[in-house]
Amino acid sequence: MEHNRPFEHSVRDALRGIAYTIKTERNFRLELVGAFVVLCGSFFVPLTMPEKIGAWIVVFFVLCAELFNTAIERAVDVAMREENAIARHAKDTAAAAVFVVSIGAFFYGCFLVWNIVQRVSL
Repeated sequence: MEHNRPFEHSVRDALRGIAYTIKTERNFRLELVGAFVVLCGSFFVPLTMPEKIGAWIVVFFVLCAELFNTAIERAVDVAMREENAIARHAKDTAAAAVFVVSIGAFFYGCFLVWNIVQRVSL
């Protein structure tokens, strides 16, 4: 592997990985729609700057977790051509990471809604 590649090559590879995940992973496409709604909505909902930054960070954590999950699943698929319990555990654990981050994002969203309702009702 080439270690001193031009930065543009790294960006191209990263974008190719994102494009692959968009093309092959339905959940990633759904998460992108959710990300778009949250990121656009953050400009129209009365959030404090820390709340807005937190929402953006949570969104990007979910997307990154899904990208890692896809990478792990594909690497396991290449390494193990046939069914294997350890490979299944690796894939399940990667999926669990996405699930845990998504639960955290959901609760952060609930926290934001609660705070907005509290501010508006005062």
